[in-house]
Amino acid sequence: MDYAYFNMAVYSTIDQYPKTLDEVCELFCEMNGAIEIGRGLYGRVFEMPYSDHVVKIGEVSLNISYLAYVEWALTEGDGNPFVPKFENFQIINEKWFFVTMPKFKACSGNDWSELGYFLQTSKESTDNEIVKYRDVDTAVKSIGTRLGVFKTENAFSNFKQVIDALPPLITHFSEFTKFMFIDLHSKNVMLDDCGNLVITDPLA
Repeated sequence: MDYAYFNMAVYSTIDQYPKTLDEVCELFCEMNGAIEIGRGLYGRVFEMPYSDHVVKIGEVSLNISYLAYVEWALTEGDGNPFVPKFENFQIINEKWFFVTMPKFKACSGNDWSELGYFLQTSKESTDNEIVKYRDVDTAVKSIGTRLGVFKTENAFSNFKQVIDALPPLITHFSEFTKFMFIDLHSKNVMLDDCGNLVITDPLA
């Protein structure tokens, strides 16, 4: 899955480097025949031709929370069915990131926004650093069971492993941003081809 991305070596001076996300994405599409299928405040997602994968592009400094999750997933989330299999994670010119992952489907309904709301409003915080959560087990299991997600105790444990990893990530990266928080909702808790939940971007 070796997409072309864009090669900084083709530019003779740094002044010629793409300077905006629009320019980077335009060049990426020209080189790869990609089509934009989604965008957030600080990133864009592109569908690759003849592929069941997508590529997310963004500026590193504006996506510390997302990249923290990607790095955690690559080092500690392997084998967890709720964690995407991120591939070909690249940072170019210390400014732009490219992350390849399988293409997922939107999770219909707003059930997961209830979990996101619970996690954000029940936290105890000091100086924007999350200290602990109250009774997350009950909230996660209640919502997950209602949706038919946790058919086994092992499934619950796998999902809970992802949730438990988020506060330490926030605390660890708090030196870079004071605005990182848990952000679970139906647009970043998605479905794979088999209808299983995948947590794609749980921090904001």
